[in-house]
Amino acid sequence: MALLLLSCNPKAEIAQITGTISNPIEAPLIIDGKTVEVSPEGDFSYERAAERPQLLDLAYGNLEWTLFLMPHSHINLSIPDQSLELIKYGGDHQK
Repeated sequence: MALLLLSCNPKAEIAQITGTISNPIEAPLIIDGKTVEVSPEGDFSYERAAERPQLLDLAYGNLEWTLFLMPHSHINLSIPDQSLELIKYGGDHQK
């Protein structure tokens, strides 16, 4: 029975979040509790292993939001200003 349960477990796949922050400020970008490096040009990249869909908390400056992440997905964010309404989603999460 244990062998059957082990064989049914999904394998973790890499999910990726990349993006650009226009006019980056001196604030950390936090994804799922981890600080993500932002280049002087505002580019960033984050990867994590995901076995199942999950919600990730993100924070940057005065912005805080939640993102739905699927295993093996690639999401591209464009953060043009300090406004949640202006964030654009690309890749597997078109908005």
